[in-house]
Amino acid sequence: MKSVFAIVAVGLAAVFIASQTADAATVNWRSTGVTTAGTPEAYGSDDSHYTVTFNGQTSQAKVINDHSRWVNPENPELNARWIGLTEFNTSDPVGTYTFTTEFNLTGFDPSTANMSFRYAVDNNVVVNLNGNEIASSTPIVGDELGYIDLLPLVTVAGSTGFFNSGINTLEFVVNNIFNNPQNHGNPMGLLVSGIGGTVSAVPVPAALPLLATAFAGLGFLSWRKRRKAA
Repeated sequence: MKSVFAIVAVGLAAVFIASQTADAATVNWRSTGVTTAGTPEAYGSDDSHYTVTFNGQTSQAKVINDHSRWVNPENPELNARWIGLTEFNTSDPVGTYTFTTEFNLTGFDPSTANMSFRYAVDNNVVVNLNGNEIASSTPIVGDELGYIDLLPLVTVAGSTGFFNSGINTLEFVVNNIFNNPQNHGNPMGLLVSGIGGTVSAVPVPAALPLLATAFAGLGFLSWRKRRKAA
């Protein structure tokens, strides 16, 4: 019988350990211009978490020096960097630039997810989560700018149904227009700061077969014991 209890104990332990692993897992939300560890990247380096698409060409976004009129990313509270198409951002072509990042909710219940972030952009942007619009900045009108300070906090709840149970795609569709009567050049850039949130783990069905094996072993040993007694 000791063997029987050992088998059951192993099964129960496997379920417990797997469930604890799921609860401890973290979602790979990333602000712009930071490393996997969440520290700021060097200027001129690739942002490994964001791509940018312009005129049908996709490449890794570049961590760029902030323009003199942009919100200062050196503020440690931001813990982010501006990103763009190239590291030389004094002037960029007019047009639409799509910045894309992904995060994985495998093993989590998407209906319980809550995500938030703040951002700044030159010039204006529409933000989509899995194809659903979740935010947009006001188009430039005179001095109404979206890059001299962070725009209001964006929050998205799982109750919207916008989150997926696997890979999720977050897009920032930036429109770069020419509106610089003071001849400040025409740079384009995006800064996303403080992105993160909460989400609950789902039960771990992958561990259940181990428990089933344990009980199958229990049944087999009981059957063998009865057979020997007969």
